[in-house]
Amino acid sequence: MKEHKIFTKFNLYEEIVKQNYMYHKELIEVAQKRLQPKSVNKPLFYLDLGCGDAYFISQVYTKDVPVNYTGVDLSESALNDANKNLQDYKKWNIDLRHSDLLSHIRNDTTKYDIISCGFSLHHLSKSDKRAVFGEIKKSLVQGGLFLFYDVVRDKETREEINRIQIDHYKKKWISIPKDSMKLVEEHMIKEDFPEKLTTYQDWSKEVGFSQSEILYRTPHEFYVFIEFKN
Repeated sequence: MKEHKIFTKFNLYEEIVKQNYMYHKELIEVAQKRLQPKSVNKPLFYLDLGCGDAYFISQVYTKDVPVNYTGVDLSESALNDANKNLQDYKKWNIDLRHSDLLSHIRNDTTKYDIISCGFSLHHLSKSDKRAVFGEIKKSLVQGGLFLFYDVVRDKETREEINRIQIDHYKKKWISIPKDSMKLVEEHMIKEDFPEKLTTYQDWSKEVGFSQSEILYRTPHEFYVFIEFKN
């Protein structure tokens, strides 16, 4: 997948987060409650696939928690912002990688306590999504967690769920200029390939995750936050 121009216009992403249009606030609150007790035991090895500007991880863990953090993204502008956002996290060992998700995780030999992938996997083909699930399973320590939050669909086709979302965003994302909304629409039509929720749950069983739990589903039900345990 090539970097889409929507990701180079990062003030658009920042506005979406600021207005909480994609429920980042709720996702972060859920992750904080789930993960912060783990921070007291030992330094964490954390892999963030599709890390963006690292806003999510910077809100989940404080600067005083020792984290071995690897962030992977295909957008160089996003990685530049991640570097700026994490520059004061002196106790963190930070490694930012410019790569696509599947290529990176296939070649990464580190065993991680936690792997997250947010609003990124839906850009991949179905076969690549399934492959990422298998590689993530291999890359986690025993008892490790995979945190997955993304767009899902139920009975709708890909085209139907994308159109439903676009119509919703046009009505609700009132602070986004029309030219930026056109970029969002163009991006979704060309690059978004959401799978059924049951597909992800089936894959988790196939690759051998011991359990899965839905931690949060947004009110409009476009996005879901799932924890898979190794």
